[in-house]
Amino acid sequence: MKVETRIAQLFGVAGKRALVTGATSGIGRLIAQGLAEAGVEVWAVARNADDVKALAADLSVSTPCHGIVADVTSDDGLAAIKAALGDLPLDILVNNAGINVDTPLDGNGREGFDTVLGLNVTAPFLVLQTVLPNLDKAAAKEDPARVINITSVAALDPGGLPNYSYAASKSALAIMTRQLGRHLAKRNISCN
Repeated sequence: MKVETRIAQLFGVAGKRALVTGATSGIGRLIAQGLAEAGVEVWAVARNADDVKALAADLSVSTPCHGIVADVTSDDGLAAIKAALGDLPLDILVNNAGINVDTPLDGNGREGFDTVLGLNVTAPFLVLQTVLPNLDKAAAKEDPARVINITSVAALDPGGLPNYSYAASKSALAIMTRQLGRHLAKRNISCN
């Protein structure tokens, strides 16, 4: 057997379906592009309709790509994701959407904390709940479905910036990911 064939068998993702939040910029865009180039059908989620449309058009050159305009922190956004996916099996969920807001000690930090924790911690959990039936449909013991939560080095070392809410949120997401992994494994879904 050729090495390339064996590598594709072990690590290939071609033909799978993935949903990526925060897909139109930064790390999310790179993840969506990489998956599309590997032959994955990408469902790109972001808030800006023009950006979502442009990304879907760009990625459709490699493989089918669908754009979902949704704010993952809102019930309407979660409903839009569910409506778009319907009952399709979902192999991969990448919870990438995130925000970093400075929260100075000598100011009003409540709004910053609410915004950051809402998008960086609560939203990944709610998106997972929304697409869990789709992940269950794709999950198999020999080929589990996958949840990938994007955290940050700030979860381990917050550095010197006054972004207390961001470091706390990424730490929370890292711990939540470990806890979810224990429970989702029973359903043949890995969570990292």
